[in-house]
Amino acid sequence: MRAWQRRVRRAAVEWLAIPEDSMLETSRLTCVGGEQTVIENVRGLIHVSDSSVVLDLPDCRLHLTGAAFEVTFMAGNEVHVQGRVHTVRYEWRKEGAR
Repeated sequence: MRAWQRRVRRAAVEWLAIPEDSMLETSRLTCVGGEQTVIENVRGLIHVSDSSVVLDLPDCRLHLTGAAFEVTFMAGNEVHVQGRVHTVRYEWRKEGAR
């Protein structure tokens, strides 16, 4: 997304008082009890193993490390991962490097 488009969307979000993730291509990570993880606004699944999961998000790559990982649901832009999460790391892209 171009810088001016992002500024216009951010202004609209603030003015209309709507959730930021609905218009700004922001991803949402929800981790319940450290063993169920839901990631929204996912562009793609890059890597899955028993100890790591890597997902492509709009502005970064998300790296989950842990144990006993299993992708239990994938639909549209949402991914559910079951397993014990030890670390969450974001690998940010430079603006305009998509």
